[in-house]
Amino acid sequence: MIILEGKFLKVDRLKTINKITVATKEEINKLTEIQLIGVSGFFAFSGDQIKKQVEDGMKNTNLGVDDNGKSPSQKFRGLCFQIALENNIDAEEYYLQEMKKIQDHYKKKLI
Repeated sequence: MIILEGKFLKVDRLKTINKITVATKEEINKLTEIQLIGVSGFFAFSGDQIKKQVEDGMKNTNLGVDDNGKSPSQKFRGLCFQIALENNIDAEEYYLQEMKKIQDHYKKKLI
């Protein structure tokens, strides 16, 4: 993941896409530039006070970890596997299906 501080400048509306221009004062070395070119991803812009909290949360790999060392996603995976076993269905497939539902739910909130 690459996090850059920047400023949203403009949108050029083309026939099939919107071209977004962003400016940053941060140094972008050649390796980072190569990693970014042609890669699909997500933009997150925050101009308010929660910016630091959001960045820290994205970097914090222990966020939500309980006393047993399990993250919320690990607990969710365990629940999915338990449900799949009880219903005699493929556990991996069920887990992927449920994760897709969650992702779709939150993608709708972005639009």
